Amino acid sequence: MITIETSKKLKVRFTTLVLRIQSILEHHNAFRIYNVIHQPFWGVQNKELFLQHEMCWPPPELKKQIEQLLLPLGMKELQDFVLIQDVPYDYLYSGRILPGTENCDWLESEVTREGCYVWLKPTCDTPIKIGL
Repeated sequence: MITIETSKKLKVRFTTLVLRIQSILEHHNAFRIYNVIHQPFWGVQNKELFLQHEMCWPPPELKKQIEQLLLPLGMKELQDFVLIQDVPYDYLYSGRILPGTENCDWLESEVTREGCYVWLKPTCDTPIKIGL
């Protein structure tokens, strides 16, 4: 099941695979086929980003998707997707960017008391109307 959020900021939970919706749309047929043959996609999207969460590290299902779908399509880590983990809130991380996102020029992030959040940088892709 894919949940659609209206917020620009999406919450990172456990281990999270973050994909740009624009990158998915460039390969939409491959994503449809993978969705039917392997397993239905799950996650949350806001018309700019698509997030999938897994509760362990390393994340076997997310790694499988990266190896069997994203990399064969020519998608590149930090350019089209990033795999990150949430961090506990404490004074060391408060107000800082989420570790693992610092080299992602299309992604903003922040650690707050309420959790870790990511969102598309305003200068990147404009929102696209889709029906994921």
